[in-house]
Amino acid sequence: MTECIDLYKKTLRKNLRCSGAVQKRLMKKFDLSLDNFLDDTPSPGMEAIHSAFGPPDEMAQLLMAD
Repeated sequence: MTECIDLYKKTLRKNLRCSGAVQKRLMKKFDLSLDNFLDDTPSPGMEAIHSAFGPPDEMAQLLMAD
């Protein structure tokens, strides 16, 4: 993975306000979406990641809403 993806995921994880088990499940869900994105864009920059998923805090809210 690229450094940008690692940074995005780290920030996303910090914004998930839930227990460790739930956080792990939500990150797995995000990883599935990320895998599909990486099939089309193997080395994305931060701008491409934000375009695809939005800011990490907003993505965290979406994941927790499900």
